[in-house]
Amino acid sequence: MKILLIGNGAREHIIAEKLAASPKCQELFVYGSAVNPGIKKLASVYEVGNTNDGAAIPKFAEAHRPDFAIVG
Repeated sequence: MKILLIGNGAREHIIAEKLAASPKCQELFVYGSAVNPGIKKLASVYEVGNTNDGAAIPKFAEAHRPDFAIVG
């Protein structure tokens, strides 16, 4: 599965670790408001932007076509 994680805090870091450890996770895409080095190491693609931007996140999702998203 391809998964989109939105957020970059400590909560999202543990979520990213658990997702990346799953054999079902093929790719992890992250859209956060700042760079989290720990999450960035786990992500296939990591983009920084405004997490409240109602246009940017769907555009990012369309570009990467995740199977589902988790909003932290």
